[in-house]
Amino acid sequence: MSVAYSGSSLPSGNASMVAELRCSNELAAMAFAAFPLGFGIGPLVLAPLSEVYGRWWVYVMSCAFYCIFLIPISRAENIATVIVCRLLAGTAGSTGSTLVGGSIADLFDSSQRGAPMSLFSLAAFFGTGLAPLVSGFVEDGWGWRGIEYVQIVLSAVLFLTVVTLTKETRGSVILSRRAAKLRKETGDSKYQCRSDAERASIPILIKNSMTRPVYLLATEATVAAFSAFIGFAWGILYLCLEAVPLVMQEVYGFSAGQSGAVFASVVVASLLGWLTNLYQERLYTHYVAKRGPEARLYACMVGGLLFPSGIFIFAFSQGRGHWIGPCIGLVIVRRNPRPASTVPLRDCR
Repeated sequence: MSVAYSGSSLPSGNASMVAELRCSNELAAMAFAAFPLGFGIGPLVLAPLSEVYGRWWVYVMSCAFYCIFLIPISRAENIATVIVCRLLAGTAGSTGSTLVGGSIADLFDSSQRGAPMSLFSLAAFFGTGLAPLVSGFVEDGWGWRGIEYVQIVLSAVLFLTVVTLTKETRGSVILSRRAAKLRKETGDSKYQCRSDAERASIPILIKNSMTRPVYLLATEATVAAFSAFIGFAWGILYLCLEAVPLVMQEVYGFSAGQSGAVFASVVVASLLGWLTNLYQERLYTHYVAKRGPEARLYACMVGGLLFPSGIFIFAFSQGRGHWIGPCIGLVIVRRNPRPASTVPLRDCR
C-alpha cells in the first residue's frame, strides 16, 4: 500500500508543486507518469536477481532504495529532480507489485493462488484509492512536500516490516543455502543443490529477462492481446487519477481535500472487486477441470465490458448533473478485477 500511495498521491499536490517549482501542468503530469514507467524497468533486472540471491534480499534492497529516492523528491528545487527521482523510486518500488506474484507462487499451488492474489490486489487498489483521499487533505495543510514526507514515513515503516517480519520463500535459494551450510559444517562436498548446477549466470538471466518478453510479445497472440489490453487499461486508469482533481476542482469547485475524498469511490471499488473475485473463485473451482487456466477469465470477460462503460459515465456525466455521476463511473472502472492467478512468467510451474 505504501507503493500504491506513492504512485497515486502526487496529482493531489499538483497545484502547489506547479506554483512553487514554476513548472507547467504537463511537466507535473510527466512527474506523475515517471513512477509507473519505472515499474516497467525494474522487473527486467530485479526478477533475475531474485532467482540467484533470493526474494528476501531483493525486497529489502528495493525498499531501502525506494526510501532513499523519496528524500530528494521532498527537497527538490526543480521539476527535473522530481521526475528523475520518481522514475528511480518507481523502479525500486516495482518489486512491491511484480515480485509478490512470484512469492505467492512459492507458497501456494496454482489452484490455490486465487485467494492470496486477490488479497494482494485488494491491498494495491485500496492503497491507490486511499492515497489521494489522504493526500488531498495533506495538500490543503502542508502542500506537495507534506505529501512526500508522508510517503517517506510510510516507506520507512514498510522497510522495517519487510526486514523484521518476512523470510525467504524461493525454494531453490533455500536449498542452495542449506547445501552450502552442510558443506561448511561437514567439509563434505557431496552436499550439492541441483539448482546451483542448472542456474545460468546473472548476465544471461538478465538478458533472457529483457529479450524473452519481447519474443513472446511478437510470437504469441495471447500474450500480445493481454499486454495490449492491460497496457491500455492501466494507462486509462492513471489518466483518471490525473483527471479527477481537475474535474472536481474546475467543474464542481471542490478544494484539494474534497477532490481527494472523491477517491473513496476507488476504495469502494476495490472492495467490490474483491467480493466479485470470491464468486470468480467458485467458478474457477467448478470449471477448471474442463476449461483449464482459462477458468480464471470469467470475471475478466465481464470487466472488459464494464471498463469502457465506466469511462463513458465518468466522461459524459461531468458538468451535466450531480458530482456523484463521475464517482459512479470511477467505481465501475476501478472495480474490474484482473486474473487473480497472475504470476510472473518465469515463476509459472
